[in-house]
Amino acid sequence: MFKPTKRKSLAAVAGACIAMFSAPSANAYVYALSHLEVKDFTLNISPTLATAVAGFSFDLSNTASMLGSSSVNPLSAASCGGSIALNNCGTSPVLDAAMANAPPSNLFRSENNFSFLGANGVNSYSGSDSVINTAELVTGTPTSLNQIAESLLNTNGQARSNSEIQSNTSLSITFTIASGAGPATLDLSFMADADQRTEIFGAVGSYLAQSNMNASITLSKDGGGTIGWTPQGNGIVINNCDASSMAGATCSETFDTTDLNNNVSAFTNPSTRSNSFDVANIFTAFGIHIEGLLAGDYTVALNSLTSTSISRTVPEPGSLALIGVALLGLGFVSTKRQTKQA
Repeated sequence: MFKPTKRKSLAAVAGACIAMFSAPSANAYVYALSHLEVKDFTLNISPTLATAVAGFSFDLSNTASMLGSSSVNPLSAASCGGSIALNNCGTSPVLDAAMANAPPSNLFRSENNFSFLGANGVNSYSGSDSVINTAELVTGTPTSLNQIAESLLNTNGQARSNSEIQSNTSLSITFTIASGAGPATLDLSFMADADQRTEIFGAVGSYLAQSNMNASITLSKDGGGTIGWTPQGNGIVINNCDASSMAGATCSETFDTTDLNNNVSAFTNPSTRSNSFDVANIFTAFGIHIEGLLAGDYTVALNSLTSTSISRTVPEPGSLALIGVALLGLGFVSTKRQTKQA
């Protein structure tokens, strides 16, 4: 005999399913942000008279995709370069790549607006943007750049955004070692504001939120030898600057205050994870000191990447309703059987 308590349990489960059906799944969102702003990026080489600029190049690219559709804006990538005499990167901004917004978005990033669109239970979007505002070798003022990638989903599917800046500056260091003098030294410093955040909130389902940031400095010598630096927020306790492949050179960190090479991931619901996240612009210091640079041609390269990757799979309201109807039907059939047996 089918007991009344079991019928009540089925009714309760069915009612819960119907309640879930009536609650919009749009309140279940997944979000990721990666933002990097750099200012006061300077190079000081001693002796100063030993340095002659040979050329420079800058590259920007922005991409965004959402629910299988990608931004196809042909202006989302830009590059320039040459010698200082050509100065073909323009004034400020030195190089500007148009923002990229995935077509299905219902909230769009405007050009050179690097404020955070943020997470909510309504919108879905994916976009990126980047700009090099100034470049020391082009405008005579310290280099500054800004880039952002941000994605939000309130519907099932996947979204990605990517903003990549590649800045390569070629330097020709041609000095003569005089009696009693030593090789050249290079001091590189900048200020940076890094922001990473992932959020998952809402109904039961499957989620992925990932924010990626990578920034590196390389000094390469023509004919062989490279010095690499990846700031990881270790202060100067752990030296992340490696000069082992350049004969005679040494490299040490002077400032390393925030991790600029970090992946922030979230899978559980609810969860919020971040790296140096703050809506306000809070800059911290970075720098390295290189000694023992022998005569030759050198290239200094700054490469920075911000990207997001998110996905959301939540049972659709229609599926929940079908479960509720099935359970109600099971309860009805069980009731009929009990009536016949009475």
